Amino acid sequence: MMAGSKGKSNAQSLFGVHQIPSDNQIRDLLEPVAPEQVFPVFEEILQVLDQQGQLAGFRSVADTLLMAIDGTAYFSSSQIHCLN
Repeated sequence: MMAGSKGKSNAQSLFGVHQIPSDNQIRDLLEPVAPEQVFPVFEEILQVLDQQGQLAGFRSVADTLLMAIDGTAYFSSSQIHCLN
């Protein structure tokens, strides 16, 4: 959206990414990767962010950590469907 309105996105100006993959392309790339392979990397990044104090604003009741998830796997139904 930013690229459409400003002519350039943060991915382009900050990181030099000129072609941003779609959600579906990213999902296709990640599909064969087992979650167990990602967990250690995720845990390490989370620890570094916590040590730097970056997660303090996301703490809630009983010092729990609030996270946003897209919910596509959590909220699904095998009964609701469309032939198209």
